[in-house]
Amino acid sequence: MDSLLLVLLLLSLAGGAASLWWLRGRLRRLEERLDALEILNLVPDRLQALARVIERLDPERLRTEIEGIRAALARVEDLVAVPAVVEQEAPEPDPATVVRAVVRRYLREEGYEAVNVLSPDEELTGERCEVRVECRRRGLRILGSVTLEEGRVVATDLSPSYTMFP
Repeated sequence: MDSLLLVLLLLSLAGGAASLWWLRGRLRRLEERLDALEILNLVPDRLQALARVIERLDPERLRTEIEGIRAALARVEDLVAVPAVVEQEAPEPDPATVVRAVVRRYLREEGYEAVNVLSPDEELTGERCEVRVECRRRGLRILGSVTLEEGRVVATDLSPSYTMFP
């Protein structure tokens, strides 16, 4: 009986020692992984510095500067849309160019961006013309037409173009 107890005791000691050895190996691997994450100790300091920089920003001033840049860009686009007229024997811009400029200016004033006139030049002449356009508003692609009479926009038919149902 004593020998059986001694064998059981030795087996439990061997099992306990094996378990401790396995647990020690697991703890060593865990320490190695935690050492690799040591660099994350700097994250709170960096986040606090970023928060201080964000607190110093004036959102209203930033918004006005962005609006100023947007207005300047719109003026540049208007200047590019119609060729510059020089006082000396400068020919009148062709009617198609004028119609394109009127349509682009009108749609930009309505809040559309990246206006692209799809109609060919032949369709952009006459007292009344319907101009096919493609543009963007808040990232959404818009297709449709703009109707002009005597150089003024009288009607628009613009609708979003979905490629698939959300």
